[in-house]
Amino acid sequence: MLSSSPPISGKNLVLILFYSCFFERRQPIVEFVDCNIEFIEGGMEFNYEVLGDDGFQKLAQSLLVKEFPNVQCFPVGEQDGGRDALQWIWLDEDQEFIVYQVKFNKNYHSKASRSVIVDTIKTELSKIKKLSDLGAIRYVLITNVAGTGALGVGAIDKANKEFSQALGMPAQVWWRDDIDARIRSDVDMKWSFPQMLKATDLLPILLSGFDEENVSIAIKGYMNTQYAAEKDVKFKQVEMRHGLLDLYVDLPIGQKSSPKFRLSHKRVTSKIYNIRAFQKEYSFENTILDGDSEGNQDQDRIPGDVAAAKILSWDVPNKGGFLVLEGAPGQGKSTVTQYISQVNRLSLLSKADDLRKLSADHVNMPIRVPFRIDLRDFATWVNGSHPYAKNKEHLQSEVSLNGSLETFLAMQISWFSGGHSVDVSQLHRFLRRSHCLFVLDGFDEIADIPTRALVVERICEAAERLGDLCLTALVIVTSRPAAFANSPGFPEDSWTHLELRDLRSSDVEKYRDKWSRAQRLSPDEYSALTETLAEKLQYSHLQELARNPMQLAILLHLIHIQGPALPDKRTSLYDKYIELFFNREAEKSGVIRTHRDLILGIHGFVAWTIQVQTERGESSGSVSAKELRSIVDRYLKEGEHEDCSLDDLLIGMVERVVALVSRVEGTYEFEVQPIREYFAAKFLYSTAAYSPVGEVKRGTRPERLDALARSFYWTNVTRFFCGFYDIGELPALVQGLVQLSEDADYSLINHSRSLALMLLSDWVFSQSPRSTRQIIEFITECPGFYRLGDYGRITRRGRSRYSFNLPDASGQKRMVEKCLELLRNERNFEKRNFICSVISKSSVDNDVIDSWMCTLYSSDFVNFVPESNSIGVEGNLSIENVLSVFEFNKEAAIRYLSFYGRFGDILNREILFNAYFDMCMSASYGGIRDKKGSGNLYFDVISDIFDIRLYYYRISGDKDGFMLGRFRFPESVSSFISDSVDTSSPEYVVRTKGFLKSCASLSVDQNLDWQHSLSPWRELVDIGLSHYPNASFFKHLALMSSGVRSTKEKGFWGRKGWRFDEGIVDRLRYARLKSSASKWWAEEISKELDTEEAYLCLVTCLIWSSGRVLSEIHKLIEEKIDSMGPSFWHLIRTKMHRAIHNAGPAVSKLLAKDVLNFAKSGSHKVSFLLVGRIRRGSSVDSVYKYLSTTGLDCGGSVLRLAIRCELYGASDLQGLSTVSKNPNWDNVLLLSKRLVDIGFYGRVLFPVGGGLKIPDPIATILLRDSGEHLPELVEAAERSLSLVIASKAKLVAEVADEDNWSWF
Repeated sequence: MLSSSPPISGKNLVLILFYSCFFERRQPIVEFVDCNIEFIEGGMEFNYEVLGDDGFQKLAQSLLVKEFPNVQCFPVGEQDGGRDALQWIWLDEDQEFIVYQVKFNKNYHSKASRSVIVDTIKTELSKIKKLSDLGAIRYVLITNVAGTGALGVGAIDKANKEFSQALGMPAQVWWRDDIDARIRSDVDMKWSFPQMLKATDLLPILLSGFDEENVSIAIKGYMNTQYAAEKDVKFKQVEMRHGLLDLYVDLPIGQKSSPKFRLSHKRVTSKIYNIRAFQKEYSFENTILDGDSEGNQDQDRIPGDVAAAKILSWDVPNKGGFLVLEGAPGQGKSTVTQYISQVNRLSLLSKADDLRKLSADHVNMPIRVPFRIDLRDFATWVNGSHPYAKNKEHLQSEVSLNGSLETFLAMQISWFSGGHSVDVSQLHRFLRRSHCLFVLDGFDEIADIPTRALVVERICEAAERLGDLCLTALVIVTSRPAAFANSPGFPEDSWTHLELRDLRSSDVEKYRDKWSRAQRLSPDEYSALTETLAEKLQYSHLQELARNPMQLAILLHLIHIQGPALPDKRTSLYDKYIELFFNREAEKSGVIRTHRDLILGIHGFVAWTIQVQTERGESSGSVSAKELRSIVDRYLKEGEHEDCSLDDLLIGMVERVVALVSRVEGTYEFEVQPIREYFAAKFLYSTAAYSPVGEVKRGTRPERLDALARSFYWTNVTRFFCGFYDIGELPALVQGLVQLSEDADYSLINHSRSLALMLLSDWVFSQSPRSTRQIIEFITECPGFYRLGDYGRITRRGRSRYSFNLPDASGQKRMVEKCLELLRNERNFEKRNFICSVISKSSVDNDVIDSWMCTLYSSDFVNFVPESNSIGVEGNLSIENVLSVFEFNKEAAIRYLSFYGRFGDILNREILFNAYFDMCMSASYGGIRDKKGSGNLYFDVISDIFDIRLYYYRISGDKDGFMLGRFRFPESVSSFISDSVDTSSPEYVVRTKGFLKSCASLSVDQNLDWQHSLSPWRELVDIGLSHYPNASFFKHLALMSSGVRSTKEKGFWGRKGWRFDEGIVDRLRYARLKSSASKWWAEEISKELDTEEAYLCLVTCLIWSSGRVLSEIHKLIEEKIDSMGPSFWHLIRTKMHRAIHNAGPAVSKLLAKDVLNFAKSGSHKVSFLLVGRIRRGSSVDSVYKYLSTTGLDCGGSVLRLAIRCELYGASDLQGLSTVSKNPNWDNVLLLSKRLVDIGFYGRVLFPVGGGLKIPDPIATILLRDSGEHLPELVEAAERSLSLVIASKAKLVAEVADEDNWSWF
C-alpha cells in the first residue's frame, strides 16, 4: 500500500490514493506504485499516470464530450484506425470532421517522451492520410506528456509545426498543461476521475462553492466525529476494545437465493413464520427446516466473494444502488458496514497512518462520502422525537414534521459537527456533487412493528430521491433475517438482498492472528493459542461456534484464559463461558458476589420469558425496561427472596454481567441469542418438577424434553437442555427421542434422528457408552439414516448438512462399524457415497480401508473413484489394493489410477497398461481430463488423439474449439511425433508407439480438410483397423466421417457391406447418401447381419435417414432391434444419442410429433433412439411422457426426463426454470418408483427459485415409502411436511400453562 522513496523534504513515505472510474467500470483496479514525488510536493497538479493508458483515454474523451457535444468516441482498447474520437462538422451535404487521438506515456516529463510524441507523425502518417481522404480537416493529439514552451524550438511549437506540414492540414498537440487547464475548475471531472487527485484534495473539492463557511466546517466536523466514534470494535463481554482496522477480517458474502416472507404491516402471530425466523436468525444447519445447506451456499458464492471488497466496488450504475445486508446475530453486519464507512473516511480525511493498515484491494476502490445512521435513532425521528437531545420536550421544535431521511441527516450532521448547523437545502447542494454511501444499520433492532413499516416506507422514498440527487448513491440497510418474518421488507425488484455467510477456515486463521496481535500475545502464548484452537476445532460444536465472528472472539478469549482445559460438552463450554464473566464481575461488584446464584436464576427466568414471548409473536426478542423490572420483581416475590434489593439486582444484571444489553432505548435483550437459549435451557432443567411415588407432578424433565423436542423453534434450547443431563438420566433421553420418532406425525420426518445426531456431536452421551451405542443404533436405522445426508443432492462432494465429526468418546468407532455393516449390502451409488463420507469424518486406518475394500467386490461396480474420494483415502491406496479391484473390475481400477495421476503404476505393469490402452481404443475412456496434463508425454498424447470430441470439432469446422477447447497438449503431441522410439521402455509400450505416432501425425495436421474430405478419416480409420481391428473408437470415427460436407465425396458400396474393415469409411459415406432411399434401407436391414454389422447399419440409418424414410421403415427397424436381443438393445441405446451428436451439424432435425407417432405405432425403441434428432423448440416432452408409460427399458433417461417434464412443465426441456403449477403427482410417484427400481443414480430436480412444493398427501406417501422413491423427492417432501408439522405443534408456552409447570 505504501511506496518508499528517498528522504525528500523530511518525507520518506508517501501515499497516493487510487480509484477506479465511477462511470466506466471496466477500468482495472490499479495497485500502489512508487509515487512521483513531484506530484506530492506540488510540482504536478494531477496524477494522470495512475489512470493507465485506457483510463487516460477515457478522461480525454470525457473532456472532449463536455467541450464539444457532437464528438463521437470510439471504444477503448480496440483498433480504431488512428482515431479515438471524431468531431463532426456538417457543411450543407458534406461531412467533415476533426480527428482526436490520445497518446499516453508513463514517463511524462522526460525528453525521450517528448521525442516520442513529436515522432508520432512518422508512425501514424498513413492512418491519418486515410482519414484525410475520408474528410478529416484537422488533427489533434492529446497526451499526458509535459511540453516545453521555448519559442520556435520547444516541443509545443515544434510538434504543431511538423504535424501540420506533414499532414497537410492544421494539427495541434494538447500537452499536459492543456489538460490541467481544462480540469482545474471542473469539479465533476475531478469526481469522475478522483484517483488522479491528491488525497487531501477530495474533500475540499466537495466543499468548495459553499458561501457559508459553517457548512464546510460542519460536514468536515461531522465526518471527523464519526471517524473517532468508529475507530474501535466494541464487545463488552470479552473486554474487547481494539482498533477496527487491526481486527477486521473480510467476511464471506453471497446473494440470497430465495425470497423471504414479505408480510403486511400487522403483527404476525403465525407459528410457522416464527419457526422460519428462528431458523434463519441463528443460521442453524442442524435443523430439518434449513433449506440453505452448505452446498447451496457454495453455489451462490463466487470464490473470493467477500463483504467489504464486494460492497466497496459495487457497480451502482449497472447493479442498482439499494442493498439489504442480512446476517445472523454476531455475524458481523454492523462491523462490515462500520469498516466500509471508515475506509471511505480515511481517504477523505487523509488519515495516512490508518490507510497504511488497509489492503490495496480496499484502498483502490471508488470513494464515497459515508453517512452512517443507527436506525433506532431514525425510528425515533420518524415518530416525532429527537434521538439525541437530553431534554426532548425543550428540543421538540427541532424535529421535522415529515421525518424524512434527509431532514434526519441534516440534523445528525449539525448535532455532531461541533456547533455548526446544516439545513436540508445545503445538504442537497453537497449531495448533488457527491458519490455517497448511506449505511442504515440495525433494522431488526427497531422493536415496534408499525414503526418498522413506517421506517421502510421513509427509507424507500428517500432512496429514490437520493439516487436521483447524488452523482451515485449506494444505500445499505442491515438487518437480521428474522426482522422480515413479521414486518414489511424492502422490495426485491429494486433492492438487492445479500447475506453474510459462515467464516471459512482461512478466515478463522486470519482472525486468530489479528486477535493475537491486538492482545499483544507473546510468541509462546500465540503458539499455545494456535495449537489449542486447532485441536478444539476438530469438534463439531466448536466448529459451529467458530463460524460466527462474535462467537469466535469468545472462543479465543476462553482459550487464552483457560488454555486447553476447555470442556468438551457444548453446554459445559457455555457453563464455563458464563462462569468466566461472573468470576470477573464478582471481583468488582459486591452485588454479584453476594447474590451470584440468584442473579443466575433471574437471567434464566428472563430468558424463558423472552423466549416464550418471541414464540408467541409478542416480542422480537426484547423487553421494555418496565417489563424487565416486572419480570425480576415477580421472580423475587414468588421465590420469596425478601431481603434483596430489586434496584441493586437490576444494576448488577445490566451494568455488570452485561448478558442483557439495551440496543433500543428503553428496551433490553440478550446481547447474544445463543446465550438467551442457554439460560432458558438452564432454567427449565434446574426448575423441573420431581414426581415422587404416589404424588404425580407435571413438568418433569422427560415431559419438558418432549415439549421442547417437538418444536423446531426450540431446537437450540433443547440441545442445551439435554447437555445438562447426568449419566443416570441418559437412558430416559434415548427413550424420549425414540418415542418421538414413533409419534404419528414425527414418524414420517427425520426430526428426532437429526436431533439425536446433534446431541451425539455435542458430547451429551459421552458419559455412557451404553447410551452412546443405543443412540447410534437409532440414528443409523434405514432409510432415515440416509436422509440425514441429503444424499440425493450433495454427497457427490462428500458433504452432509449434519455433523458426523464424532470424537472417540461420542461413538466414533461404533459409527464406523455401523457404516461398514451398511456398505456390505448397499449397492446404490448415492447411498454408498454418503456412508463413505460419514466414515471419512473419523480416523480412517488400514483396518477400515480393508473393510471398505471388502464391500467393493462386484463386477458391475464403477463407483470406485468417487467413493475413494468420499471415504478420504483419495489416491493413497496401495497398488496391491488397486490390483485386487482390477481382478473383478478393470475399468474401475484404471479410472482410479489415472484420476489420481498414478501413471507410473500403469506403465510399470503390463496388465494395467494394456487395460488402459484397451479402454481408450474402446472409446469408453478419453484419457486425462485435466488440462494441465498427466506430466507423462505418452498419456498426454493418448488423452488428445483418442478423445472423440476432438474430431467433432474437426467435422464441425470449429478450429478455435479444436485448438483451445479440447486439444490440450499440442506441444506434447508435436514432441512425441518428432521423438525417436525409446527402446528402454517396456516392450509392451514400445510396440504401441509407432501406431500412436501415425495417429498423432494425422490428428494434428492443420493442412488436412477434415470437414470436406474423406481422405484424413479414411487414412486414420485404416491405421486403426490395421493395428486394432476390434477397436470401437475407430468405428465411431467411421460413423462420424459419413457426415463430411461435400458433393464430391460419394463413397462406394461393396460386397463387404457393413463389415468393419478396410473401406468402411467409403461404404458408410455411400449409405449416408441413401438418406432418401427407403427401399435400399429396407433391403439392408432385412439382411442377416451379425451384432457389429447390425449396429453400423441401424445407427447409420437412424442418424441420416430422412423423416419420410423413417416413417416407412420404423417398424422394420424395431423388429430388427428386437431380433438382435437385449444385449444389442443395451449397446445401441447407450451409444445412439452420442453418435447423433458426434455426426455434426449436417444431421437433419425431426419434429417431435413425428417421433411420437412412431412410438404410438409401437416403435418404442426407434422413438427413443431418435430423440436426439428432435428439433429444438419442438415438444420433446410429449415423447418422453409417452415413452415413460410403455415400460421401455431405457436405463432411466426417459423416466428422468419425463419426471422433469411433469415437475417443471417445459415442453422443449430448454426452459426448466420454474416449477409447474399442476404436476400430475400420480405419474410423478410412478416414475419415481420405476427409477429407483432400475437403480437410477442421477439428478432429477433443479435448484429453482422457491423450491418444489409437494402437497401434504403426496409428501406423506413419499415419506412413508421413502426407500422406494427418489432421494431428492423424499428430501423435498420432508421439507414440506416438516413445515406442516411445525405449524401444528403445540407451543411450549401452551404446554407449560396447561400442565402448570412450576418454577419455584
